Amino acid sequence: MIKEITIAGITLDNYSVKESIIMIEKCLSANFFTTIEEVGMKTLFLATEDNVVKETLEKMDMTIIVETEMLQAMEQLTMQRKHEIEEQEFFFQLMKKMDRGRKSVFLLGETEQEIEKASEFILEEFPHICMVGSRALENCSGAEEGIINDINAITPDMVISVLPSPIQEHFLAAHKGMLSTNLWYGVGSGKFETSKHSFARKVMKWIRSKRLMEYIKGYEKQEERENEK
Repeated sequence: MIKEITIAGITLDNYSVKESIIMIEKCLSANFFTTIEEVGMKTLFLATEDNVVKETLEKMDMTIIVETEMLQAMEQLTMQRKHEIEEQEFFFQLMKKMDRGRKSVFLLGETEQEIEKASEFILEEFPHICMVGSRALENCSGAEEGIINDINAITPDMVISVLPSPIQEHFLAAHKGMLSTNLWYGVGSGKFETSKHSFARKVMKWIRSKRLMEYIKGYEKQEERENEK
Protein backbone atom coordinates (compact mmCIF):
# COMPACT_ATOMS: atom_id res chain seq x y z
CA MET A 1 0.00 0.00 0.00
CA ILE A 2 1.37 3.41 -0.99
CA LYS A 3 1.83 5.59 2.11
CA GLU A 4 1.30 8.88 0.29
CA ILE A 5 -0.81 9.81 -2.70
CA THR A 6 -0.73 12.96 -4.78
CA ILE A 7 -4.03 14.07 -6.26
CA ALA A 8 -3.80 16.97 -8.70
CA GLY A 9 -0.71 18.34 -6.98
CA ILE A 10 -1.95 17.83 -3.39
CA THR A 11 -0.05 15.21 -1.37
CA LEU A 12 -2.00 13.32 1.31
CA ASP A 13 -1.05 10.59 3.78
CA ASN A 14 -2.38 7.10 3.14
CA TYR A 15 -1.25 5.16 6.20
CA SER A 16 -3.31 2.42 7.75
CA VAL A 17 -5.16 3.34 10.94
CA LYS A 18 -2.73 1.27 13.03
CA GLU A 19 0.28 3.05 11.48
CA SER A 20 -1.34 6.47 11.93
CA ILE A 21 -2.10 5.90 15.63
CA ILE A 22 1.45 4.66 16.30
CA MET A 23 2.93 7.75 14.64
CA ILE A 24 0.69 10.09 16.63
CA GLU A 25 1.53 8.31 19.88
CA LYS A 26 5.23 8.90 19.20
CA CYS A 27 4.65 12.61 18.57
CA LEU A 28 2.59 13.00 21.74
CA SER A 29 5.13 11.05 23.81
CA ALA A 30 7.80 13.47 22.63
CA ASN A 31 5.55 16.41 23.59
CA PHE A 32 5.36 17.68 20.02
CA PHE A 33 2.43 19.88 19.10
CA THR A 34 0.72 17.58 16.59
CA THR A 35 -1.75 18.61 13.88
CA ILE A 36 -4.19 16.28 12.14
CA GLU A 37 -6.89 17.00 9.59
CA GLU A 38 -9.52 14.83 7.96
CA VAL A 39 -9.59 15.53 4.24
CA GLY A 40 -12.51 14.91 1.92
CA MET A 41 -13.15 15.93 -1.67
CA LYS A 42 -14.53 19.36 -0.74
CA THR A 43 -11.32 20.31 1.08
CA LEU A 44 -9.24 18.83 -1.73
CA PHE A 45 -10.93 21.06 -4.30
CA LEU A 46 -10.52 24.09 -2.06
CA ALA A 47 -6.79 23.35 -1.81
CA THR A 48 -6.47 23.62 -5.60
CA GLU A 49 -7.98 27.11 -5.45
CA ASP A 50 -6.84 28.49 -2.08
CA ASN A 51 -3.11 28.62 -1.33
CA VAL A 52 -3.68 28.92 2.42
CA VAL A 53 -5.66 25.68 2.43
CA LYS A 54 -3.03 23.95 0.29
CA GLU A 55 -0.11 25.14 2.44
CA THR A 56 -1.92 24.27 5.68
CA LEU A 57 -2.59 20.72 4.48
CA GLU A 58 1.01 20.34 3.37
CA LYS A 59 2.25 21.41 6.84
CA MET A 60 -0.06 19.02 8.71
CA ASP A 61 1.72 16.32 10.69
CA MET A 62 -0.91 13.93 9.37
CA THR A 63 -3.80 14.05 6.92
CA ILE A 64 -6.60 11.49 7.10
CA ILE A 65 -8.45 10.58 3.90
CA VAL A 66 -12.16 10.25 4.71
CA GLU A 67 -13.73 9.44 1.33
CA THR A 68 -13.01 6.20 -0.51
CA GLU A 69 -13.57 7.88 -3.88
CA MET A 70 -10.29 9.75 -3.47
CA LEU A 71 -8.29 6.52 -3.32
CA GLN A 72 -10.44 4.90 -5.97
CA ALA A 73 -9.68 7.76 -8.36
CA MET A 74 -5.96 7.06 -7.89
CA GLU A 75 -6.45 3.27 -8.14
CA GLN A 76 -5.18 2.85 -4.57
CA LEU A 77 -8.34 1.65 -2.83
CA THR A 78 -7.67 -1.63 -1.02
CA MET A 79 -10.27 -3.59 0.95
CA GLN A 80 -8.48 -2.68 4.17
CA ARG A 81 -8.52 1.05 3.47
CA LYS A 82 -12.12 0.90 2.22
CA HIS A 83 -13.21 -0.63 5.51
CA GLU A 84 -11.16 1.80 7.60
CA ILE A 85 -12.54 4.86 5.83
CA GLU A 86 -16.16 3.76 5.71
CA GLU A 87 -16.14 2.80 9.40
CA GLN A 88 -14.27 6.00 10.41
CA GLU A 89 -11.82 3.79 12.26
CA PHE A 90 -9.16 6.46 12.71
CA PHE A 91 -11.56 8.80 14.48
CA PHE A 92 -12.86 6.10 16.81
CA GLN A 93 -9.43 4.65 17.57
CA LEU A 94 -7.96 8.05 18.40
CA MET A 95 -10.96 9.06 20.50
CA LYS A 96 -10.85 5.72 22.37
CA LYS A 97 -7.22 6.44 23.19
CA MET A 98 -8.15 9.89 24.51
CA ASP A 99 -11.07 8.37 26.45
CA ARG A 100 -8.89 5.75 28.14
CA GLY A 101 -6.46 8.47 29.16
CA ARG A 102 -9.29 10.70 30.42
CA LYS A 103 -7.90 13.52 28.30
CA SER A 104 -9.30 17.03 28.16
CA VAL A 105 -10.91 18.40 24.98
CA PHE A 106 -11.77 21.89 23.78
CA LEU A 107 -14.31 22.17 20.94
CA LEU A 108 -14.07 24.86 18.28
CA GLY A 109 -16.85 25.42 15.75
CA GLU A 110 -18.58 27.96 13.59
CA THR A 111 -21.95 27.80 15.39
CA GLU A 112 -23.21 26.85 18.84
CA GLN A 113 -25.52 24.31 17.22
CA GLU A 114 -22.65 22.44 15.60
CA ILE A 115 -20.64 22.46 18.83
CA GLU A 116 -23.64 21.11 20.72
CA LYS A 117 -24.04 18.21 18.25
CA ALA A 118 -20.33 17.35 18.43
CA SER A 119 -20.22 17.55 22.23
CA GLU A 120 -23.32 15.38 22.62
CA PHE A 121 -21.93 12.69 20.32
CA ILE A 122 -18.45 12.67 21.83
CA LEU A 123 -19.61 12.50 25.45
CA GLU A 124 -22.10 9.75 24.66
CA GLU A 125 -19.53 7.60 22.85
CA PHE A 126 -16.52 8.49 25.03
CA PRO A 127 -17.81 9.27 28.54
CA HIS A 128 -14.38 9.54 30.19
CA ILE A 129 -13.26 12.44 28.00
CA CYS A 130 -13.30 15.71 29.89
CA MET A 131 -14.98 18.46 27.83
CA VAL A 132 -13.27 21.52 29.31
CA GLY A 133 -14.47 24.28 26.98
CA SER A 134 -15.84 25.36 23.64
CA ARG A 135 -16.16 28.45 21.47
CA ALA A 136 -18.22 29.29 18.40
CA LEU A 137 -16.97 31.81 15.86
CA GLU A 138 -20.48 33.21 15.49
CA ASN A 139 -20.12 34.68 19.00
CA CYS A 140 -16.68 36.19 18.53
CA SER A 141 -17.36 39.19 16.26
CA GLY A 142 -14.10 38.58 14.43
CA ALA A 143 -11.99 38.68 17.62
CA GLU A 144 -10.28 35.30 17.26
CA GLU A 145 -7.62 36.28 19.80
CA GLY A 146 -10.24 35.73 22.51
CA ILE A 147 -10.61 32.11 21.42
CA ILE A 148 -6.85 31.59 21.60
CA ASN A 149 -6.80 33.12 25.09
CA ASP A 150 -9.58 30.75 26.21
CA ILE A 151 -7.74 27.71 24.86
CA ASN A 152 -4.42 28.75 26.36
CA ALA A 153 -5.97 29.47 29.76
CA ILE A 154 -7.22 25.86 29.87
CA THR A 155 -4.34 24.18 27.98
CA PRO A 156 -6.43 21.17 26.90
CA ASP A 157 -4.88 17.92 25.74
CA MET A 158 -6.71 18.25 22.41
CA VAL A 159 -8.57 20.86 20.39
CA ILE A 160 -11.20 19.36 18.09
CA SER A 161 -12.19 21.70 15.29
CA VAL A 162 -15.55 21.28 13.59
CA LEU A 163 -15.00 24.42 11.56
CA PRO A 164 -15.82 24.14 7.85
CA SER A 165 -13.13 24.48 5.20
CA PRO A 166 -11.60 26.92 4.33
CA ILE A 167 -12.29 28.65 7.69
CA GLN A 168 -10.62 25.76 9.54
CA GLU A 169 -7.38 25.96 7.57
CA HIS A 170 -7.23 29.77 7.69
CA PHE A 171 -7.75 29.73 11.46
CA LEU A 172 -4.96 27.20 12.03
CA ALA A 173 -2.59 29.00 9.65
CA ALA A 174 -3.12 32.28 11.52
CA HIS A 175 -2.88 30.92 15.07
CA LYS A 176 -0.88 27.68 15.00
CA GLY A 177 2.12 29.21 16.76
CA MET A 178 -0.01 30.58 19.59
CA LEU A 179 -1.91 27.45 20.65
CA SER A 180 -1.18 25.76 23.99
CA THR A 181 -2.40 22.22 23.39
CA ASN A 182 -0.85 18.88 22.51
CA LEU A 183 -3.09 17.96 19.62
CA TRP A 184 -5.14 19.80 16.99
CA TYR A 185 -7.66 17.55 15.27
CA GLY A 186 -9.58 19.16 12.42
CA VAL A 187 -12.59 17.01 11.59
CA GLY A 188 -14.43 19.75 9.69
CA SER A 189 -18.15 20.47 9.62
CA GLY A 190 -20.91 17.94 9.06
CA LYS A 191 -19.27 14.97 10.80
CA PHE A 192 -21.89 14.86 13.51
CA GLU A 193 -24.95 15.55 11.35
CA THR A 194 -28.02 13.40 11.96
CA SER A 195 -29.31 10.80 9.49
CA LYS A 196 -31.96 13.17 8.09
CA HIS A 197 -29.18 14.94 6.23
CA SER A 198 -27.62 11.76 4.85
CA PHE A 199 -29.38 11.75 1.46
CA ALA A 200 -28.27 15.28 0.61
CA ARG A 201 -24.73 14.40 1.68
CA LYS A 202 -24.75 11.29 -0.54
CA VAL A 203 -25.86 13.40 -3.52
CA MET A 204 -23.10 15.95 -2.91
CA LYS A 205 -20.57 13.15 -2.50
CA TRP A 206 -21.60 11.65 -5.86
CA ILE A 207 -21.28 15.06 -7.57
CA ARG A 208 -17.84 15.67 -6.05
CA SER A 209 -16.71 12.18 -7.07
CA LYS A 210 -17.59 12.88 -10.72
CA ARG A 211 -15.92 16.26 -10.50
CA LEU A 212 -12.80 14.73 -8.97
CA MET A 213 -12.38 12.27 -11.85
CA GLU A 214 -12.79 15.09 -14.37
CA TYR A 215 -10.30 17.26 -12.48
CA ILE A 216 -7.68 14.51 -12.32
CA LYS A 217 -8.01 13.84 -16.05
CA GLY A 218 -7.69 17.55 -16.80
CA TYR A 219 -4.67 17.87 -14.52
CA GLU A 220 -2.94 14.90 -16.15
CA LYS A 221 -3.56 16.33 -19.65
CA GLN A 222 -2.14 19.67 -18.57
CA GLU A 223 0.98 17.97 -17.22
CA GLU A 224 1.39 16.07 -20.48
CA ARG A 225 1.18 19.31 -22.49
CA GLU A 226 3.76 20.98 -20.24
CA ASN A 227 6.12 18.00 -20.57
CA GLU A 228 5.85 18.13 -24.37
CA LYS A 229 7.02 21.77 -24.48
